[in-house]
This record gives sequence, C-alpha cells and structure tokens, in this order.
Amino acid sequence: MSRSRVNLLLVLLALVPAPLMGQGPATQPATQPADNAAMRKWLSDLASPDSSVRDAARAKMMTLTRDDLPALQKLVEENRPLAPSQATAIRQIVQEVYLAGEPYQAEENKGFLGILMENSGAGMRDFDHGDVHGDPGVVVAERIPGFCASRMLLDGDVILGTTNPRLMFTDSSALQQAIQAVLPGETIHLQVLRNGRVIDVPLVLDPKPAEASIATISGFKLRRAAKFQEYWESTFAPLLREDVG
Repeated sequence: MSRSRVNLLLVLLALVPAPLMGQGPATQPATQPADNAAMRKWLSDLASPDSSVRDAARAKMMTLTRDDLPALQKLVEENRPLAPSQATAIRQIVQEVYLAGEPYQAEENKGFLGILMENSGAGMRDFDHGDVHGDPGVVVAERIPGFCASRMLLDGDVILGTTNPRLMFTDSSALQQAIQAVLPGETIHLQVLRNGRVIDVPLVLDPKPAEASIATISGFKLRRAAKFQEYWESTFAPLLREDVG
C-alpha cells in the first residue's frame, strides 16, 4: 500500500447526537473474569482446521481482561507444545488484551476508533452502491493495538458506511463525521467490505487519547509497544520460544 496515498487521519470521536448509538459492549473487554473451562476450549479451538472456529475463538479471547492473563498463561504452559496457529494467535490476543487495559490520559467525552485510513479505490463494481457517486469506502491502512478497531477490523478492510442509519462514505471526512456522532462507550455498526463480502461490524468506541494527533501518535504507540514487549518477554515468550520456530 503506497504511503503517499495514505491519509494519516485518525478517527477521533466527539460528542454526538444519538442516531448512530447502540447498546452493549460488543467489543469491550469483559468486566467479569473468564471461566477457565471456557478459556481452555477457546485455546483448543485456535488449533482447529476450520477457520471459522479459529476466528470465533479468537473473537471470544479478545474479550478477556488483564486480570485473565495469568490464568491464560497457565493454560498455555499446561498445553505446550502449541500448534503454530495457536502460538501466532496467542501473541496477538495477549497484545490486544494487555494494551486494552493500559491506562492513558484520555479525553473522556470523545471517542476513538484507532485507525489510520485512506480513501478507497475498490471501484463500484465490487458491491451494490445504490445512489452513491464516486468510489465509496475508506480503507483501514493501519490499526492501533489495544483499541476497538484493532480487535474487530483488519488492515485492508474497506469501511463502506454505517448500517443504522444507512450511510455511505465516499471519503475519509465522511467517516470522521459519522464517528463524531458517537460517544465513547457506545456502539457504531460499520458496513465493511472484507474479502469480497459486505459484513456488519459493531464496535464500541474507546475514549480518545490526549496524544491522538498526527504529531504525537507515533510516540504514544511506541511507548505502549515497548510496555507490551517487556510484559510478553517476561511471561508468555519463555513458554513458546522452544515450541515454535
């Protein structure tokens, strides 16, 4: 993906009217400790030959909290050696769960999706575009670990619009305006083009970091990445280092 095309715009959310609001923490970490039996099943499912089973297990494990990580670490130790698909997924899951619980200075009345984005070149032939003129959609160019978009979206996803109310985005500014209609902690339902299919993705928005600007976001991301790496090397990495090459 050409960096010259990437419009380094962060999706920053502000106070908004209620039309785009939903209910329920669909992408927020769970508030209650996860059941060990459930975690054990999810870990096992990460090795399933069925990609849909693996994806479902990954989604469930993304709802864990930092308080669940010691129990997950113990399960990983008990179930070594892990399959490559398990080991790869575990690192991503632990990163998201750990960083979702990492405190930061926030603007509590503003929401945050946590992506860098560019306008889409998908072309009208790829989906039913109705009355939209131009190339619809905004491409997810990069996700910031620990925030809702990183758990629920993928790099390369094309955000076409919202499903309730039904809006279509022709550029990144239209997406920004829609996001600004949702408070942190509320749900926005995005219509996303992924692998040739249009799907509905609910996201519960996080509070906006005070450092969420083009000038400061790089340092914010680097400091969080360093904290996670320190945690990973002292906990999960020694359990996996001998098992996966």
